[in-house]
Amino acid sequence: HAFDSSGRLYNQDGKLEQWWTNATSERYNVIQKCIVDQYSSYYVEDGEGKRIYLNGNMTSGENIGDSGIIQSFRAWKSQFQESKKAGNEYLLPGLPYTREQLFFISFANQWAQNIKPESVAIRVRADPHSPNRFRVEGTLSNVPEFAEAFKCPAGSKMNPPQEKRCLFW
Repeated sequence: HAFDSSGRLYNQDGKLEQWWTNATSERYNVIQKCIVDQYSSYYVEDGEGKRIYLNGNMTSGENIGDSGIIQSFRAWKSQFQESKKAGNEYLLPGLPYTREQLFFISFANQWAQNIKPESVAIRVRADPHSPNRFRVEGTLSNVPEFAEAFKCPAGSKMNPPQEKRCLFW
Protein backbone atom coordinates (compact mmCIF):
# COMPACT_ATOMS: atom_id res chain seq x y z
CA HIS A 1 0.00 0.00 0.00
CA ALA A 2 2.92 2.32 -0.52
CA PHE A 3 0.95 4.23 -3.14
CA ASP A 4 -2.50 4.43 -1.58
CA SER A 5 -3.85 7.63 -0.04
CA SER A 6 -2.05 6.97 3.27
CA GLY A 7 1.14 5.23 2.16
CA ARG A 8 2.03 7.92 -0.36
CA LEU A 9 2.53 10.36 2.51
CA TYR A 10 5.60 8.54 3.85
CA ASN A 11 9.11 8.61 2.42
CA GLN A 12 11.52 5.71 1.93
CA ASP A 13 12.47 5.88 5.62
CA GLY A 14 8.86 5.66 6.78
CA LYS A 15 8.78 9.29 7.86
CA LEU A 16 5.80 11.53 7.16
CA GLU A 17 6.88 13.76 4.27
CA GLN A 18 5.37 15.33 1.18
CA TRP A 19 7.82 13.80 -1.29
CA TRP A 20 5.70 13.88 -4.43
CA THR A 21 5.70 16.83 -6.80
CA ASN A 22 2.46 18.79 -7.17
CA ALA A 23 2.03 17.33 -10.66
CA THR A 24 2.40 13.77 -9.33
CA SER A 25 -0.12 14.46 -6.55
CA GLU A 26 -2.58 15.97 -9.02
CA ARG A 27 -2.28 12.99 -11.37
CA TYR A 28 -2.71 10.61 -8.44
CA ASN A 29 -5.88 12.43 -7.36
CA VAL A 30 -7.36 12.07 -10.85
CA ILE A 31 -6.71 8.33 -10.90
CA GLN A 32 -7.88 7.89 -7.31
CA LYS A 33 -11.15 9.64 -8.23
CA CYS A 34 -11.50 7.27 -11.18
CA ILE A 35 -11.12 4.29 -8.80
CA VAL A 36 -13.56 5.82 -6.28
CA ASP A 37 -16.15 6.43 -9.02
CA GLN A 38 -15.67 2.96 -10.51
CA TYR A 39 -16.15 1.12 -7.23
CA SER A 40 -18.97 3.42 -6.09
CA SER A 41 -20.96 2.20 -9.11
CA TYR A 42 -20.84 -1.41 -7.85
CA TYR A 43 -23.56 -2.72 -5.61
CA VAL A 44 -24.63 -5.83 -3.76
CA GLU A 45 -28.11 -6.95 -2.83
CA ASP A 46 -28.98 -7.41 0.81
CA GLY A 47 -30.95 -10.66 0.41
CA GLU A 48 -34.24 -8.79 0.19
CA GLY A 49 -33.60 -7.20 -3.21
CA LYS A 50 -32.34 -3.87 -1.89
CA ARG A 51 -29.21 -2.50 -3.56
CA ILE A 52 -26.37 -1.36 -1.36
CA TYR A 53 -23.70 0.55 -3.26
CA LEU A 54 -20.06 0.33 -2.31
CA ASN A 55 -18.44 3.36 -0.72
CA GLY A 56 -15.58 3.92 -3.16
CA ASN A 57 -13.97 6.45 -0.81
CA MET A 58 -13.87 3.94 2.04
CA THR A 59 -12.42 1.16 -0.14
CA SER A 60 -10.08 3.20 -2.35
CA GLY A 61 -6.88 2.40 -0.45
CA GLU A 62 -7.44 -1.34 -0.81
CA ASN A 63 -8.62 -1.01 -4.41
CA ILE A 64 -5.50 0.95 -5.29
CA GLY A 65 -3.40 -1.72 -3.57
CA ASP A 66 -5.14 -4.41 -5.62
CA SER A 67 -4.29 -2.51 -8.81
CA GLY A 68 -0.67 -3.51 -8.25
CA ILE A 69 -1.56 -6.81 -9.93
CA ILE A 70 -0.56 -5.18 -13.22
CA GLN A 71 3.00 -4.71 -11.95
CA SER A 72 3.03 -8.30 -10.69
CA PHE A 73 1.93 -9.51 -14.11
CA ARG A 74 4.61 -7.51 -15.89
CA ALA A 75 7.31 -8.78 -13.52
CA TRP A 76 6.08 -12.36 -13.99
CA LYS A 77 6.00 -11.91 -17.78
CA SER A 78 9.58 -10.64 -17.79
CA GLN A 79 10.78 -13.55 -15.63
CA PHE A 80 8.78 -15.99 -17.75
CA GLN A 81 10.47 -14.82 -20.95
CA GLU A 82 13.90 -15.43 -19.40
CA SER A 83 12.87 -18.83 -18.05
CA LYS A 84 11.35 -19.80 -21.40
CA LYS A 85 14.65 -19.06 -23.15
CA ALA A 86 16.31 -21.52 -20.78
CA GLY A 87 13.67 -24.16 -21.61
CA ASN A 88 12.20 -24.21 -18.12
CA GLU A 89 8.54 -23.37 -18.77
CA TYR A 90 5.82 -25.97 -19.14
CA LEU A 91 2.04 -25.77 -19.32
CA LEU A 92 -0.13 -27.80 -16.98
CA PRO A 93 -1.37 -30.88 -18.85
CA GLY A 94 -5.10 -31.10 -19.43
CA LEU A 95 -5.86 -27.42 -18.88
CA PRO A 96 -6.91 -25.38 -21.93
CA TYR A 97 -5.42 -22.13 -20.64
CA THR A 98 -2.44 -20.07 -21.69
CA ARG A 99 0.21 -19.08 -19.16
CA GLU A 100 -1.17 -15.56 -19.10
CA GLN A 101 -4.68 -16.82 -18.42
CA LEU A 102 -3.40 -19.05 -15.61
CA PHE A 103 -1.71 -16.04 -14.01
CA PHE A 104 -5.00 -14.14 -13.86
CA ILE A 105 -6.98 -17.22 -12.81
CA SER A 106 -4.55 -17.62 -9.92
CA PHE A 107 -5.15 -14.00 -8.89
CA ALA A 108 -8.93 -14.43 -9.04
CA ASN A 109 -8.86 -17.76 -7.23
CA GLN A 110 -7.53 -16.19 -4.05
CA TRP A 111 -10.78 -14.22 -3.78
CA ALA A 112 -13.17 -17.16 -4.34
CA GLN A 113 -15.72 -17.45 -1.56
CA ASN A 114 -19.23 -18.61 -0.78
CA ILE A 115 -20.94 -15.93 1.30
CA LYS A 116 -24.56 -15.08 2.02
CA PRO A 117 -25.89 -11.83 0.53
CA GLU A 118 -26.79 -10.59 4.01
CA SER A 119 -23.18 -11.01 5.13
CA VAL A 120 -21.84 -9.17 2.10
CA ALA A 121 -24.31 -6.34 2.75
CA ILE A 122 -23.06 -5.99 6.33
CA ARG A 123 -19.43 -5.93 5.19
CA VAL A 124 -20.09 -3.33 2.47
CA ARG A 125 -21.21 -0.88 5.12
CA ALA A 126 -18.09 -1.15 7.29
CA ASP A 127 -15.24 -3.06 5.65
CA PRO A 128 -12.51 -1.01 3.89
CA HIS A 129 -12.14 -3.93 1.45
CA SER A 130 -14.45 -4.26 -1.53
CA PRO A 131 -16.39 -7.51 -1.75
CA ASN A 132 -14.20 -10.19 -3.29
CA ARG A 133 -16.19 -10.28 -6.53
CA PHE A 134 -15.36 -6.63 -7.16
CA ARG A 135 -11.76 -7.06 -6.08
CA VAL A 136 -11.49 -9.35 -9.10
CA GLU A 137 -13.81 -7.67 -11.60
CA GLY A 138 -12.88 -4.10 -10.71
CA THR A 139 -9.16 -4.75 -10.64
CA LEU A 140 -8.92 -6.88 -13.77
CA SER A 141 -11.23 -4.67 -15.84
CA ASN A 142 -8.47 -2.04 -15.56
CA VAL A 143 -5.73 -4.39 -16.81
CA PRO A 144 -5.35 -4.37 -20.62
CA GLU A 145 -3.25 -7.55 -20.47
CA PHE A 146 -6.19 -9.40 -18.87
CA ALA A 147 -8.53 -8.40 -21.70
CA GLU A 148 -5.90 -9.45 -24.22
CA ALA A 149 -5.28 -12.82 -22.54
CA PHE A 150 -8.98 -13.71 -22.47
CA LYS A 151 -9.87 -11.95 -25.73
CA CYS A 152 -12.57 -9.88 -24.04
CA PRO A 153 -14.63 -7.96 -26.62
CA ALA A 154 -13.80 -4.27 -26.88
CA GLY A 155 -16.21 -2.20 -24.82
CA SER A 156 -17.27 -5.14 -22.63
CA LYS A 157 -17.34 -5.02 -18.82
CA MET A 158 -13.89 -6.64 -18.64
CA ASN A 159 -12.44 -4.62 -21.54
CA PRO A 160 -13.80 -1.08 -21.19
CA PRO A 161 -12.63 1.74 -23.45
CA GLN A 162 -9.22 3.15 -22.54
CA GLU A 163 -10.72 6.39 -21.24
CA LYS A 164 -12.84 4.45 -18.71
CA ARG A 165 -9.92 2.47 -17.30
CA CYS A 166 -8.35 3.54 -14.03
CA LEU A 167 -4.64 2.98 -14.69
CA PHE A 168 -2.03 3.78 -12.07
CA TRP A 169 0.83 2.05 -13.80
